[in-house]
Amino acid sequence: MQLIKGMQCIKWPAKIIVRNSSKSYRNDMGERWFYWKIFIETEPPSLINQIQAVEYHLHPTFRLKDILITNKNTGFRLDAQGWGEFVIKMDVILNDNRSTTISHYLSLNDSASKEKKETVKIVNEKDFS
Repeated sequence: MQLIKGMQCIKWPAKIIVRNSSKSYRNDMGERWFYWKIFIETEPPSLINQIQAVEYHLHPTFRLKDILITNKNTGFRLDAQGWGEFVIKMDVILNDNRSTTISHYLSLNDSASKEKKETVKIVNEKDFS
């Protein structure tokens, strides 16, 4: 099945890949915290052009729990900081406002470990509602 919007044509199924990385630091009290980022990539790469936004739903301890990112040039990257790991729920919103939800475990370890933390969701057009 294909989705045609303007000049874009997507062959289904497709993949949405969620990745995160982190780097530790010590805060003013000497506690270990992390700068972290999370973003998406798509296969085929043209699928990213069909996405208008990603809404991240963070842990309840965050002051801003629901964050909408619309910059597709960065893979809808969210930059943040914190001290603990948790599951981030993300709504991937298409240009026609249909969406699908992905859960990703935010793993905090120094990027120097070379471990990639990723979640891959294989999606079909029917997965968006």
